[in-house]
Amino acid sequence: MKNSRIRRLFEAARAEPTAEPTADFAGRVARAIQRESRAPEPVSVFDTLASLFPRLAWAAALVIGLCLVVEFYFSAHSSTNLSINLAVVAEQWLFAAN
Repeated sequence: MKNSRIRRLFEAARAEPTAEPTADFAGRVARAIQRESRAPEPVSVFDTLASLFPRLAWAAALVIGLCLVVEFYFSAHSSTNLSINLAVVAEQWLFAAN
């Protein structure tokens, strides 16, 4: 479009009267906001688990990482294997019970 045509369109738009909102406009806006602000609650157990999944995934990754760190620590600082140590503890517990 040419600049003169655009200028005439803007002048015509400025000459138009402004639109006045209806009397209950504020009330309708408030009701619409209130309707949208209510989040639907999860209906089933699976919906609840799906909403909690990111937190559970991070917690599970943290536990797995902690187990790996403990395993590497004990394998580097211990002369025996963890399974041998557990067998010794189990035998001591078994014989102490008798």
